Amino acid sequence: MAKGETWCDQVKEVASRGPWSLRSATTLLKAVASHLAAGRKVRLVLSTGSPALRDLADRARAAVTLAECEEVLTGPQGRDFTALCEVWADDGKPVDRETLWRYLRSVHVKDYSPENLRELVHITVDRAVRGTGGLGQSTVAANVRERLAGPGWPIAVVRMDRAGPSARTARDLGAMTNLRDSPGILLPGVADGGPGLFVVDQSDAVSLYGGRTADVFEAVEDVLAQLPAAPNIKVLLVVRTVDVEQDGRLSRLMTADPRAERFPVGEPTEDSARAVLTASGNDPDNLSPVTLELLRTPLRLAVFGTLPLLPAPCPTGLCSSSTAVTRRMCAGA
Repeated sequence: MAKGETWCDQVKEVASRGPWSLRSATTLLKAVASHLAAGRKVRLVLSTGSPALRDLADRARAAVTLAECEEVLTGPQGRDFTALCEVWADDGKPVDRETLWRYLRSVHVKDYSPENLRELVHITVDRAVRGTGGLGQSTVAANVRERLAGPGWPIAVVRMDRAGPSARTARDLGAMTNLRDSPGILLPGVADGGPGLFVVDQSDAVSLYGGRTADVFEAVEDVLAQLPAAPNIKVLLVVRTVDVEQDGRLSRLMTADPRAERFPVGEPTEDSARAVLTASGNDPDNLSPVTLELLRTPLRLAVFGTLPLLPAPCPTGLCSSSTAVTRRMCAGA
């Protein structure tokens, strides 16, 4: 690295789907446009490589002028060169060819096997709250946030169940929470060397096991890749146990660093459930052992607490009422 140069690194590990074409790399290239406009060098480290982009960038660097660059491009490369003007648009207006040539000269494409890539980049999750669905992991995480906010920790939270399918970069996650940039960039700046917390809640929404938008996990990885430069920022991942066990991406986050800690959230005891029921005006002795066992799950207990008080609710009526309330709660979430 030459003196005075500033580099931006983007690292992508993708399950083997072949090399990145320029079309498939469009989102990635748009994400680094601001760095190129600021005069930074950009290094794209890809697990499956991108020969088309690498060759185009190499030819741009080998040329002394734009005219010389255009002269040495093949027919397909010329079309790719023109297409990139649209990708690197400035306020919706395509960049001119001179600017495009300058941008390409600053792009360096490297490819590593997934195994070597994992050795180069270590993404660490400091804390993980995990448990089966409905046990209240999100509530535990909210309590952690409240306690840390008191001493003045800056905290950034992303709920992955609210991320749209087009979110692929750290900046996309920032926009989702009304931030002007990635949480991985803004949070360390606000913390200014002090402690801070980045929370990833509802991670099951982007899990390969049962998530609706598994590809959006790339945006989480993008933020986490920015945080090793700020060791004062802690990461709290809220996730179901089954997703950690079935999704290799999540399990690697847990095992990448021996300092990562896991905090399993278990079911409350029957005595705890009885105490909550009594406090809400319900007599737990009117409930069957099966119902009491079901109410040891906090989500079910919370729903039950909103139902009309009944002296001895029948299973059919109880199920119908709780289903209706659960649907209303989910619709308003």
